[in-house]
Amino acid sequence: MRLLTSDGVTLAYSDHGNGQPIILLAGFGVPKEIWRAQVPVLVAAGYRVISLDSRGQGHSERTIKGQSLKRRATDVHELIQLLALKRPVLVGHSLGAGTCFAYLAQFGEQNVQAVVDVDQPPQALNSCRWRYGLKPLQWSALPKYVQRPWGMARFKPTDQDTAALVTAIETECPFHQWQMAPSLLSHLTKNWRPTVAKLQCPLLLIAGGQSPLFRPAFAAATARLAANGQAVVIPAAGHLVMAEQSVAFNRVLLAFLTRLSAKNSL
Repeated sequence: MRLLTSDGVTLAYSDHGNGQPIILLAGFGVPKEIWRAQVPVLVAAGYRVISLDSRGQGHSERTIKGQSLKRRATDVHELIQLLALKRPVLVGHSLGAGTCFAYLAQFGEQNVQAVVDVDQPPQALNSCRWRYGLKPLQWSALPKYVQRPWGMARFKPTDQDTAALVTAIETECPFHQWQMAPSLLSHLTKNWRPTVAKLQCPLLLIAGGQSPLFRPAFAAATARLAANGQAVVIPAAGHLVMAEQSVAFNRVLLAFLTRLSAKNSL
């Protein structure tokens, strides 16, 4: 399926199932197929699952246009409008989580049921008041850092089926890191802690216990900032939690969604 954005870029998305809508946003350069182990489980549980290939990723158009978190958040907003989605749950991994925070900052949470952040602190770089950013990264190293392949973020291999599917998509639609570098730099230099502090809807943070990028303690620290924050650390998982430990990840996500549904039915 295709979305033509207001600035003329064609984005690919998939739409499966019925019920409460859930939007899945992958990380830097990763196609939407990284959620292969989540989509059928969520559909079977009665959810409508929409996965988006952000600009420059997967089957979406390769372009240098709009490579910023603000534009990526607008893309999500336009997808929600196109599909007339009411109060979706936003699930973002890494840069996808940054896109969720950018969406909240721009469009508010009035039409958002909940947010799930997968292994991404609201502030990616460390400062005197925040020690849960990338470990360790100096500003001078940013240009080299954005050239890192996403595979370096794993603790253990992703499941074979997901790895094969992602590899096939990347072979068919090569990813050009230089085109997306502005988005990654935008992501790395943002501080979304004020946005999290204002958030009233439920926020779940899922951290990889062995993430090569972030200390898992960021999840609890971030949850404490939010009015309705929860944190879960999944052991033996790196940055790609949903693909490295898909069974454990799905269990945590479904439990959160079930509690959400129960609360809303009261």
